[in-house]
Amino acid sequence: MTTTPWQVLEAMTRSDATAPRLTFYDRSDEPTRGERIELSAKVLTNWVSKAANLLTEEFDVEADTRVGINLPAAHWRTAYWCLAAWSLGACVEFSDSDAGTFADEDGLDVLVTSVPSPDFGGDQVVVTLAMLARGAAVEVPAGALDEARELSTYADLFVPFDEPAGGAVAWVAGDEQVTFRDLVTPDGTGERRFLAGADPTQMLRCWVGGGSVVIVRGDADPVELDTLLAQEGVQRD
Repeated sequence: MTTTPWQVLEAMTRSDATAPRLTFYDRSDEPTRGERIELSAKVLTNWVSKAANLLTEEFDVEADTRVGINLPAAHWRTAYWCLAAWSLGACVEFSDSDAGTFADEDGLDVLVTSVPSPDFGGDQVVVTLAMLARGAAVEVPAGALDEARELSTYADLFVPFDEPAGGAVAWVAGDEQVTFRDLVTPDGTGERRFLAGADPTQMLRCWVGGGSVVIVRGDADPVELDTLLAQEGVQRD
């Protein structure tokens, strides 16, 4: 039985480490338009491990730490940063950068964002969304960490040192709050699904049920989207 987000990753890896679990298409109006990436459970866990090790080693993130994540909701990088924070028991305060929404920075301990804030008083990670980025595409504020340059230097292995309480708040997005217990409530029974308007909470619930997800950032042409989904063999959400 999986009771934490990290245990969901472990269960997926034991079940099938190499099958696709997250397939991402970028159809935004950004320079990354046209990108596609497919992550297996093994590769996704590798990204989560590196990000979790960064958060704990650099910023002492632990249970009850407030981690602001300001990234596109339907993005593969958003998924691993949220999973990393949850694997440490932290609360993610989320804002969708594609929707132009920004979390209140007051009280945040760490901010993970593709739109860095020079006025943020806490620790900050600047994320570059491009798949093969080797350095930030924007100016990195003094004291902030450039994910594209630094993340690869952290260990691929991660072992949680604390298990979050089921009733603790794991996700805050506007007026929505989700507990760790609700995060690992399964949605689906192992099918491969297209999640329209996806965010990492939806992805995780699908993975709890043994499924695989396809997400699309931006507004794909309806005909192109139908073709894409047929090629991926997915069910519509």
